[in-house]
Amino acid sequence: MKWVRRLFLVAAALLAGWLLVWLGFGGRADFVAGEPYGASVAVGAWLGFSAVAVAVVAGVIFAQQLVMAILGRIDAGPLFPGLLGRRGRRRP
Repeated sequence: MKWVRRLFLVAAALLAGWLLVWLGFGGRADFVAGEPYGASVAVGAWLGFSAVAVAVVAGVIFAQQLVMAILGRIDAGPLFPGLLGRRGRRRP
C-alpha cells in the first residue's frame, strides 16, 4: 500500500505543477490565444498527461493488491464458519 500512496502523491504533485504552469505562467492564456502554442502549454500538457498516467498506474496496483488480499482471505478458510451449520469445515 505504501507504493500506491507514494504514486498518488507523485500524481498530486504533478497536478499541482500543471495547475501552476497553466494558471501561473500563462499556459491558459497561450492556449486561448491560439497558435503557435508556447512552451507553457506544452509543459502543462506533459505534466497533466504524466499525472493521469501515474494515477492510472497507482489505481491498477491498488486493484491488484485488493484482489490478492481478497483471494488470500478466501483461500485461508471459510468466510462464515457457522453459517448454515458448517461448523468450521472447509469449503470444497
